Amino acid sequence: MAKTAGVVVIGNEILSGKVVDTNSPYLCQELRTLGVDVRRIVVVPDEIEVIASDVVTFSRVFDYVFTTGGVGPTHDDVTIEAIAQEAGYAVPTVYFHFGTKAAIVGYLIDQMEAEDIVPVFQKLLQEGDPIRMLQGTAHIARMSCERWWDVYVLVRSAGRTDPALSKASKKLDSGRLYGLRIFAEALDRGGHLRDDLNGRRATDILWAVASEDTYQRLVIERGWTHDEFELWLGESLKRELLGVT
Repeated sequence: MAKTAGVVVIGNEILSGKVVDTNSPYLCQELRTLGVDVRRIVVVPDEIEVIASDVVTFSRVFDYVFTTGGVGPTHDDVTIEAIAQEAGYAVPTVYFHFGTKAAIVGYLIDQMEAEDIVPVFQKLLQEGDPIRMLQGTAHIARMSCERWWDVYVLVRSAGRTDPALSKASKKLDSGRLYGLRIFAEALDRGGHLRDDLNGRRATDILWAVASEDTYQRLVIERGWTHDEFELWLGESLKRELLGVT
């Protein structure tokens, strides 16, 4: 079943007709490509209580809630204040701990790497067993998408228009590419790769196949279970890189 989303468009200028909302149509298009079904869009004024109420209501009904507008430097941009109030935190507390939205996303990426990626990666690399390494790659891909798909959706969608989140997206990609390259080079040094492959080509195969794009196509769009995805991915990597059937 597809994930669902609600969009809260904030701004007196939208309601007055002075500004045309172009953000929500863009979000709908981008989220659809990520397998997320936008179910409702609401436009609200720059009023703390109204913003907080709609954000909380949407969060109870939908998997994701996106807000647009209301976070600029002017006196009537109160989105952060409204959400912080409803969450029971002061606005300075939010900014003290994170500073920016991009910093929050960066923190989540660091948590994902520390909890689900790095420990498994290091253990497999130390063991050096080629089949276990590729099965582990499939497991990492499965667990990171299963647990952190919300972060992927946020980074990929918002990163196209937000320079700071675009930087976070590039950080996510560079970290994944680095880990896959280390695995591929280890397989190459150990003489485990197929005769027609080298470390660079093996990295490219890992990059293309063990990706969130593949997860989206098979799990989000086609309805595969996470177990089916992990099993298929592990078998595919063994066949493509090692020639093992």
